[in-house]
Amino acid sequence: MDRDYYLAFENFKEKILKRDNYECQNCNGSTGLLVHHIIPRRNNPKRDVPDNLITLCFECHEMVHGGNHGFLGLFTKHFQEMIKEKRNH
Repeated sequence: MDRDYYLAFENFKEKILKRDNYECQNCNGSTGLLVHHIIPRRNNPKRDVPDNLITLCFECHEMVHGGNHGFLGLFTKHFQEMIKEKRNH
């Protein structure tokens, strides 16, 4: 990842955190927040768009990436529905 991309994404992450009220969108926690790519970067050329990003706490992010691919699929569908609902309000 080049430096310009990193700096631009850091700025973009702040917008996602603000959109999500600085809360994990899974458990409503407010510490250890990360911005998660719903569809992984390697599988999605349009990876850095608001509809593909969601705020998660460290624990929920670890749960999503814990290796249980069925669980990951459920999270992906759930997060996509949450983002669609936010966009429609």
